[in-house]
Amino acid sequence: MRIIRFSPFLIIFLAALTVSPATAAPSLGLGSTASYELNATLTRFDNCTSTNLTIAALACGTTLPIQTGAFVSTNDDGRCSPAPDPACQFSPINVTIIVSGTVSWRNFGSLTHTVTSDTGAFDFTLPRNNFTFTSPQFTFKSAGNFSYHCNFHPWMKGEVDVVQSTPLPATIQSYSLNGPVNWNIVGLDDKAQLEVSNKLTFYNSSATPPERLYNQSSVTGETVELSTRKESSPGLNPLTFLYSLPFPNQGPFQFGPGFGYPYFYPPPEYYTVWWVNGPLKLGSTVEILTVQAAVRGANSVNLGTGLGPHDAWTVSFENRDAFNQTKPSSQFSYYCYNRFPYPYSGIAVFNQGPICYTSGSSNVLSLKLDYGKQSDLLFNVDATIDTYTQTTTLYPAGSFIYGQFYGPGIVVSSPVNVVRTSRSTTSVNLKLASTSLDLSSRTIPPPTTDTGNPTSNTIRSIAALWMYGAVSAFAAGLVGAGVWVVLRARRKNQPVQGFQPPPSAA
Repeated sequence: MRIIRFSPFLIIFLAALTVSPATAAPSLGLGSTASYELNATLTRFDNCTSTNLTIAALACGTTLPIQTGAFVSTNDDGRCSPAPDPACQFSPINVTIIVSGTVSWRNFGSLTHTVTSDTGAFDFTLPRNNFTFTSPQFTFKSAGNFSYHCNFHPWMKGEVDVVQSTPLPATIQSYSLNGPVNWNIVGLDDKAQLEVSNKLTFYNSSATPPERLYNQSSVTGETVELSTRKESSPGLNPLTFLYSLPFPNQGPFQFGPGFGYPYFYPPPEYYTVWWVNGPLKLGSTVEILTVQAAVRGANSVNLGTGLGPHDAWTVSFENRDAFNQTKPSSQFSYYCYNRFPYPYSGIAVFNQGPICYTSGSSNVLSLKLDYGKQSDLLFNVDATIDTYTQTTTLYPAGSFIYGQFYGPGIVVSSPVNVVRTSRSTTSVNLKLASTSLDLSSRTIPPPTTDTGNPTSNTIRSIAALWMYGAVSAFAAGLVGAGVWVVLRARRKNQPVQGFQPPPSAA
């Protein structure tokens, strides 16, 4: 039988594996640096529609500064003679309003006049000194030019021009942000102190050519516990600073402290994205910012000139939620888009005001990060925030709506909906451009002070290594002794070839 002999060095190595740390971070050291290139874009879509063009123009805005109503005064000198007396006139002679707008006539003169349509559409008598709010008025339901005169003084003429207002079209706005984001290690013991800086340029991409809005640069600090990757000061993570950018309507998902949590809740524990504690494998759980992501694949990332392609683990996270509200049974609403959601009479009867509710809403947050298989360093980030909101305002018959321009507003004659839709998509890409770290190693060297002397943590680490060595040697001794005993026992029980035992005594 062949006897297998175990090398003492192999036994010590195997025993050491049982007590060595399970994870390790990149080969960090004082002065270690990494530089990334950031490219972020925001596209925002806004639209406001209604089946009634006039209501849409009032509620959503219009390109024409048209009034919803007008007042016309009648003046005279007490005689209106000889004809034509220029002192007797309508003022202003011409007014322009939108469809469904109303014109009121008031008589400030001492004579009686009429407001008589040339086409027979209306005919009012204006008693003298009649300038109260109960003076005659007429609502124009269709577009056109409506002329009128005074029957008693035919040279007194006026005209009402009624136009169909046009709502504002849907708008699409695009913004972009790009520039370098860098970090370097300025302190290292059981924690890594990082100095993080950026120089970014913000553009209005909707303009032709793109318009540079401003430049931004900043330097801040970030402290990371090496063993857990927890951040005691989140500093300027590659996604954190987007929280302060003027991207309009990003929705509830913000890449800032708290990472989507309302401001009145304390933020959860925060984990750095700059590196992971490897080695990783498919299915590994990785804490990223304030969420738990997982290793869902592997790929090769080409880091470009100077770095080339490297194998990487892909860590991803996605969150989706959707919400919609049916039309409320009650017409009471705390807030609607109209300033005065009351009936035309002006009495604040809430149950006759507009009804507002969220008819559709969704939010999608997607994160995909690539980490080097050998170095555990962040290679690439692709992040997307997509928010969608649709609100519906129902104006019941008899409710009153004001426009964005001067005028008394109009009465809604039949129920009508105003639907407002807003969608914004923010995309972020951050890619490693250069680094002083060894992309083929993840071993952390013993941390040192700025003077180069080992810190107390280093001494503890060295002591731990001696402890590991002692345990390993002890384990190796046990294993070796056990093997020796087994082999010795086997030798005693095996017969020696060529040797016959003596016969037993009779």
